[in-house]
This record gives sequence, C-alpha cells and structure tokens, in this order.
Amino acid sequence: LFCPAILNPKLFNMMPDHPTELQARNLTLVAKVVQNLANMTEFGQKELFMGPCNAFIMKNRRQMMSYLDALSTPTGEASDVEVTDLSRQLTQVYRFCAQNEDK
Repeated sequence: LFCPAILNPKLFNMMPDHPTELQARNLTLVAKVVQNLANMTEFGQKELFMGPCNAFIMKNRRQMMSYLDALSTPTGEASDVEVTDLSRQLTQVYRFCAQNEDK
C-alpha cells in the first residue's frame, strides 16, 4: 500500500490538494524506487537514469526482506525493522529525483 499512497497522496489524506505536475513526477519516481525495492529488482537498461538508485535498493534489500517477513508473519511478536531509517533514506531518493527532474 505504500506506492498507491505515494502516487495519490490526496486520496490518503496526506495532502490537502492533488500534487502539481512536477510533484507528481517526483512522487512517481519515488514510487518506482519503492516498488523495485519491494520486488528486489534493480533498474536496468529500460530506465538508465534511475541507475543511481540501485545503490539504495541494494543497501536496503535485506531490510526490506526483514520488513516483508515481519509483515507477513502472523505472530504477535514485535518487529525489529527500523522503518525510520528507511524513511530517511527514501527522503534522500526523493531529493535525488527532485535534483534530476529535468533529465
């Protein structure tokens, strides 16, 4: 459910209005990174401009696997996944996209 919320923040009450065209483009790029991370895949030849995000995906692959395992395990145990660290890193991905919006 992360990507739909990233792509449509107004629908999830995260923004009062729909994002501007530029904001929507940046949010789309962030969603692509999150989706590739969740799928454990790197960007390839199809989207070479997203290649620099592969380092982020590789760095956080194990953490995403732990998160998905914790999310899909029906035990009452607390998760040891540090979501706040991942949130900070996703902010870095957003900043990267914003800085490279004209490419």
